[in-house]
Amino acid sequence: MEATEKQLTKTIATPRCFTPIIKCVGFACDMRCEYCFFRDQDRTKKLMSQTVLESLVQQTLANNPYSADFVWHGGEPLLAGIDFYRKALEFQSKYRKPRQVVRNLIQTNGNLINQDWAMFFAENGFGVGLSLDGPREFHNRYRHYQDGSGNYDRVMQAIDMLKEYDLTPGVVCVITDLSVGYPEKMFRFFLDNAIPIVNFNRADSVNQCGVPLPYVPSPVEFGQFLLKTFDLWVEEDNLEVKIGPIESIIHCLVSGECSDCLFSGECDHFIIVDAEGHVYACFSDGYGESWRLGNIANLDFNSAEFQSLSNKTREIREGCQTCKWFKVCKGGCLCDYELNFPLLGEKNIVCQPLQMLYEYISQKLRNFHLI
Repeated sequence: MEATEKQLTKTIATPRCFTPIIKCVGFACDMRCEYCFFRDQDRTKKLMSQTVLESLVQQTLANNPYSADFVWHGGEPLLAGIDFYRKALEFQSKYRKPRQVVRNLIQTNGNLINQDWAMFFAENGFGVGLSLDGPREFHNRYRHYQDGSGNYDRVMQAIDMLKEYDLTPGVVCVITDLSVGYPEKMFRFFLDNAIPIVNFNRADSVNQCGVPLPYVPSPVEFGQFLLKTFDLWVEEDNLEVKIGPIESIIHCLVSGECSDCLFSGECDHFIIVDAEGHVYACFSDGYGESWRLGNIANLDFNSAEFQSLSNKTREIREGCQTCKWFKVCKGGCLCDYELNFPLLGEKNIVCQPLQMLYEYISQKLRNFHLI
């Protein structure tokens, strides 16, 4: 044990805060959503071993001395089973420092949530996110099982069950070609179902040539969707309703600071850790050897791989620093750059629509004398 701690201390001589996005079952999932990033990947379940899990917890807590977040993602992370997370909590208790804050956040499709899971999340303070793409006709069109049937009813049951244990799940809602033209219907749906925390993401899948697939709304359409949603949020006048990424944009405009990874400009502080402990750049979605950064067991932020990531991030954003909105978005999320299609210019494809949104929101805030 002493040798292990000495080796760990040596490895993290210079601590550096990071947030792991943990794919503890690889790409395994009980859904076959059409827009999924991993739809063409090997879906065989690859459960993270206890050895890798312990290394992950050690490294994360040692590098984040004040507070640490563990983001359990997928695939479908509940396929790991409750005992896996009980062991994760054991390791967190083992390596947690006095007064160190530890948070666990899990993103699930909701299929496996039952009373046991709901009680476990409530007793252990987990933040729970569910995937729900709005009303039944929108959700079931692209989010379905292998046989083509949707899981809308199952998600709504999961939400009700979590509420029974005083949990307020957040929702990740993917906006597709079907829903992008109905911002008011989407907004009212979530309010009518007492779901006050929603993050809207644009479906973003391309073919092998970099051409968006049919269900992907254009960046302009998505920008217009967010603009209208902002107006609806202002009219609602309820601070309990939190809409991402609108809330993050407002916070950036008012305070000049933003902890949301989308606008932090710190892509190398968010890493993906797969079931074998391999570490990848966040925007790579956990595959592609060109963005593998090492292994969690001996993570080295001074490695050539991490330096290459930092250099690439700066290089991409060089042209952004003279923009009036750079203070808000810090160049935006690298997922929105066509990094895998250099012939397309590695440009941020949502930049112009978001600038329009920043301008619109900032004008409203000026009208309210908030900036």
